[in-house]
Amino acid sequence: MKENLSNLVRWYKKNARPLPWRQNPAFYPVWISEVMLQQTQVATMLPFYERWMRQFPDVESLAASSEEDVLRWWSGLGYYRRARNLRLGAKQIVEQGSFPTTLEGWLEISGVGAYTAGAILSIAENQAAPILDGNVERILARVLRISRGKEATYKKKMWKASAQLLALALEAKQPPRLFNQALMELGALICTPIKEPDCHRCPLATSCESHQRGQVDRFPQKKKRKVIQEVAETSLLLLDSEEKFWVCQAQEGTWRAGLWDLPQVFPKGVPRKALRFRGSIETHHVVTHHRITRTTQIYRWSGKVKKINASSQNGKWIHGEELDQLPVGAALKKAFEKARLQGFEGAC
Repeated sequence: MKENLSNLVRWYKKNARPLPWRQNPAFYPVWISEVMLQQTQVATMLPFYERWMRQFPDVESLAASSEEDVLRWWSGLGYYRRARNLRLGAKQIVEQGSFPTTLEGWLEISGVGAYTAGAILSIAENQAAPILDGNVERILARVLRISRGKEATYKKKMWKASAQLLALALEAKQPPRLFNQALMELGALICTPIKEPDCHRCPLATSCESHQRGQVDRFPQKKKRKVIQEVAETSLLLLDSEEKFWVCQAQEGTWRAGLWDLPQVFPKGVPRKALRFRGSIETHHVVTHHRITRTTQIYRWSGKVKKINASSQNGKWIHGEELDQLPVGAALKKAFEKARLQGFEGAC
């Protein structure tokens, strides 16, 4: 096994993708990349990462930002709690005066769990900290034929296996920074979730128990799927004579907190009798374990927005091009794009 772990690192040195945080494996870029990669593929997150680093090049600029600004630059990446935690974490780090250098220290930072802490310390500091993300878990399950069983017990087995492999890699004189990234990269490029991964190219193939037994397609064993909840919601696209439409900001403690969205009720001051219904559109999107069907009703009226006191209603009237200047979620973007394709005229 030790020889194969050395082969894994050699494979990584030849095949590693030139990702930007790998060029500068310091605390800040590694931390941002690891949080962005939670629930997100590298290809999807890369443009967001590059945009984010231009806007918030260091922990000080992130700590000094407003929540709305952070959500705006995160907009489109989803799972917005990650962005809020990054901002809170940056404030903690600035108040402390430096980045944590221990596992315990990183676990005190908002939004940082055991995997993220281990990844940051091993990549940025070359510390011997085990990691366990989806890619690593899949490799361990296949190489060691680890059965699932109860989820808590299964996770303990996985963390123990990750620590044991890291210990073997250290005995083989392999740096934690390279070894942990090699595991992640192997899971991303070769030991993928498909039933028949590219085993003949895998540097761990001769040590892989499931491969040797022809059982790669059986591991990792599937866990019980969580029930997807169907959610139906209605929103209003209210267009005035200047082609502006009303958006409001979700309050703290509500779903989509901090994001701007279409209203679900008519704002005060809009004369209902003057509104002309122009049809409706239906859009769909998924958020964690919710499948959301949104019906957006489109209305037009001939009045001007200056007649309505927007400030008292936590909302405002905007043109479509202003959406990029606000933190908005997928629900609004999908509804707006579909409405625009239909010329804002709906079905009428």
